[in-house]
Amino acid sequence: MYFKYSWNANLTALQLAEDFTAIVTGTTDPNSLGLGCRKDNTQLIENIESTGWSLYDNSTPTKPVFFCLDNGGSMYKFVQADIATNSIALKLFESWNADTHVGTNAPYAAGGIVNNAFAINTTNPGSVYIFATSRYLIIALPSGQASIFSAALEFSRDSKTVGPTYPCVFPLSNLSNFNAIPVGAAGLCRIKKPDGAGDNVGATIIGGIINLMTMPTYGGNAYSQNSGPYGYDDLKHLIVYPIIIGYNKINYATILGKACGDILLIPTHTVPYTQLDEISINDKTYVMLVLVGSMTFAVPKV
Repeated sequence: MYFKYSWNANLTALQLAEDFTAIVTGTTDPNSLGLGCRKDNTQLIENIESTGWSLYDNSTPTKPVFFCLDNGGSMYKFVQADIATNSIALKLFESWNADTHVGTNAPYAAGGIVNNAFAINTTNPGSVYIFATSRYLIIALPSGQASIFSAALEFSRDSKTVGPTYPCVFPLSNLSNFNAIPVGAAGLCRIKKPDGAGDNVGATIIGGIINLMTMPTYGGNAYSQNSGPYGYDDLKHLIVYPIIIGYNKINYATILGKACGDILLIPTHTVPYTQLDEISINDKTYVMLVLVGSMTFAVPKV
C-alpha cells in the first residue's frame, strides 16, 4: 500500500495518530479519516498489496503498537509509532506485552537505542507518504523537503541472524547512521553471537554490530551469492542492488540476510533522481527515497 496523507493546520498529535493507525491497518478511503485530514490532498496512490498490519496496543493513543506476521508466517514483528506534533518515529521491538504496555529488546547501535525520529510541522499544512506491506513499514517526507524517512524493514533470516522464534527486523532512519557504510552500524533486536554460544540482545548487540551493506561496497568473492546487480532501471541505466546486512564492519563477509519486500539500493552519491520519483526496474515500478549526499532507496509501488 502506498498512501499520501495530508493534514490541515494545527493538527494535533492524537488526530495524526488516529489517522495513521487507520491507514496502516487498511483504510483506503480518505473520506473516512478524521477532521484533521486535508482530504482534498490525501489519496490512496496504490493498493496492489495490502498492509498486513493490525493494531496490537493502543493504551497510549499517540504511541500505537502494530504487529504483523513475518515472512515465514510463524512469528510476529512489532512496531510502535511514536507520534508528536513535531516528530514521527517508528520503533521496533522483539516482542510487546499488551498488559504492561512495554516492549522487549529494542534495537541498539553504538550510541544507544536506535532513534528513528524525523521532524514534522503540524502547525502548518503538510504531508507524509506511507508505504506499508507485510514486509515493511515506511514513512517519508514529500519532495521539496529534506529527504528524511523512518522505516522498519524485515530481513530474510538464516542460522546466523536469529532463531526461528524471534522476529528479524531492522530499523532505518534517513541512514544518518549509515552514511559511511563501512563504519556505520545499527542493530537488530537480537543476533547470535559470533561463536554461536547464545544471543546478543539489547545493549549487548554492540558486541555484534550489524552493518547495512551492498555488493559494490566491498566487492570480491565475499558476496558470491549476490555477485551481480539486481538489474537496471529503464531511464538512467543505473545499477541497483538488494540491501544486504553483514555481521559487523570487521566480519562483513558473514552475510546475515537480505531485505524482504524487494526494496533496492542505488549506492551512489550522485543519483539523478528527486524524492518520490517513479522509475521502472525490471518492468516493476519503484518510488525513489533519495538521501541527499548519500544513496537512494527504491521502494516498490505496491
